Amino acid sequence: MGGMKTRQEAHEHERLLSSPEEEMLVDWIKSLGRRAVPATLDMVRDFASEISGKKVGVNWPRKFMERHPDLKIKKTTQLEACRAQSLNCKAVTEFFDMLKDIIESNFLEYYHCARTEAFLPSTILSAFAKLGIWPLNPAAIPEKAFEPSKETSSRAAMPVSVTLAPLLKVVHPDADLSPLSQGPFTISDPSAAALTPTPPPSSISPSAHLPLSPVPPVPLSATSNTSDSTSTSSFRYRPAGLPKELPPTASRDALRSQITILRQMLYAAKEQIERDHAQKTYSSSMPRHMTSDEMLDYLAQTEWTAQWKALLKAAAPKLKELKKEVEEIEKKAVVDAKWAEAEKKRLERESERLRKEEERKLERERKAQLRKEQAEKKAAALRGGKRGYKAKQTDLTSESGSDAKSELSDFNSDGIPIAAAEVAERPRPRPRPLRPSAQAASAVATLDLPVSASPAFPSIIDTSTIAHRYPQRSRKK
Repeated sequence: MGGMKTRQEAHEHERLLSSPEEEMLVDWIKSLGRRAVPATLDMVRDFASEISGKKVGVNWPRKFMERHPDLKIKKTTQLEACRAQSLNCKAVTEFFDMLKDIIESNFLEYYHCARTEAFLPSTILSAFAKLGIWPLNPAAIPEKAFEPSKETSSRAAMPVSVTLAPLLKVVHPDADLSPLSQGPFTISDPSAAALTPTPPPSSISPSAHLPLSPVPPVPLSATSNTSDSTSTSSFRYRPAGLPKELPPTASRDALRSQITILRQMLYAAKEQIERDHAQKTYSSSMPRHMTSDEMLDYLAQTEWTAQWKALLKAAAPKLKELKKEVEEIEKKAVVDAKWAEAEKKRLERESERLRKEEERKLERERKAQLRKEQAEKKAAALRGGKRGYKAKQTDLTSESGSDAKSELSDFNSDGIPIAAAEVAERPRPRPRPLRPSAQAASAVATLDLPVSASPAFPSIIDTSTIAHRYPQRSRKK
């Protein structure tokens, strides 16, 4: 309105960060978010303090978020399912795009930082000391390093000239390139060719038409140092020993002979190709000196390994059967062990039961013997009382006696000692008072005593004539 500034623009000079600086900080926060390293409020506060050179307040990050609503803040939570499944093609593509941008734009900067951290003076000095550069130490290189290196190449690289195969020969560029212009097989007269006998195919050998020795190579100086600067690539090759082209009037025998020769040449070429491209049976990175001890051991080990594999393959069915039998035996052994353990426990339980029964039986016998002994003691005590009484009477009547008799008087018939003075007698019931009977009343009447004044136990009454309720046992004298 009328060219007036907005409130935000008017108070921009009062803010710690200008609008371009805040935009730069916003881009940096978004970049951290895309790299899966979200910035916290403390990080934003630290960034702002570094940019402005002053320490910002505690509430400045929230005001900054309000001025830039495209930035969102969220509390950290546990990993959600959507975040766990965020590894998709789009995210991977964006990551590699960012990596490509970093490599193209500021790779040298990051490389310089890594190099500064890695190539420290201590690290460099340690490497120099290991190599003997600083301090100088010629003995740092071991004697093993002076040994000749082993031949590890898989192709032959001998310092000899290359020879051509016996089936090829060099043809100069200016020579006639007709394939059938030259050859050992020539026929000048058709009639003579018809009359010439043709040997059978079995009698013709490739050596009759092929050279016995390889064609010597053309020297390189003859081609590379010439005035016209002809290179070796200008030379051409053709099969050696090709027969001459037959005229149209040639006989059938001549055609058959030529076909036989060509076929034998093909067979020879096939064998030569197979020999040239044959794969080695023992290919390794070991030395090429096949007679060395190391190589012989390696070959023997390889051959033994192949034979062992063949033997295992042949014995696989038998080994499988043996393995099955061993498994069955192990299973049976496990079952037998379980049965033996169960039988052992059963026998232990049975022996424990028998032992307890024997103990109970012995306890019953012991108790029965104890009861028997107690009963015998009681019986002996009763019998011993009477004998003691007799012995007492005997001792009183006869003071003199033998020691044997006095000793025998202290023991009963069972050999149990008894006390002569203190002899247990059978207990007798206490007498109970009797009611006055008719006889007692008649006796009181004869004495002229009132019945009511008579005592319950008159002492003048002879109780011997009264029938006792409990008859007394007569003591034998």
